[in-house]
Amino acid sequence: MESEKSNHKNINNITIGIVGLAAAIGAFLAPPNLKDKIEGLAMYGSQERTCYREYVGDLKDPYSAYLVESRVLVRPKGFPNFYPVLEKFDEAIQITIASKNGFGAYTKQQFQCPTRNGIVDTTDTHLWQLQSERL
Repeated sequence: MESEKSNHKNINNITIGIVGLAAAIGAFLAPPNLKDKIEGLAMYGSQERTCYREYVGDLKDPYSAYLVESRVLVRPKGFPNFYPVLEKFDEAIQITIASKNGFGAYTKQQFQCPTRNGIVDTTDTHLWQLQSERL
């Protein structure tokens, strides 16, 4: 009787361990559009998400968006500048977002957000949006 209880307990512990291991492996091997979901909890509070929120109105399906790449841009000293955003601001963050277009296909778009001391400045981002529309 007691050995049956211990066998049941061992089987339950093994089952819980296998399920936990499968969940951990599944999270590690998940496709990037699930791991880097911009609307997800993992990106909450990040500079990429702050920049994304400034451009969310430009996307057809913002809930399908995921982060492909992000980089910090700094105005080069003594070298030519390749990024128009750095003509007005010293530093910026550039994000590449993939989201669904009006036909349901994923397309990539790049957005730049000026930063001050490494933090996205929403006022400068709005100014940049207005200036870049005229370019």
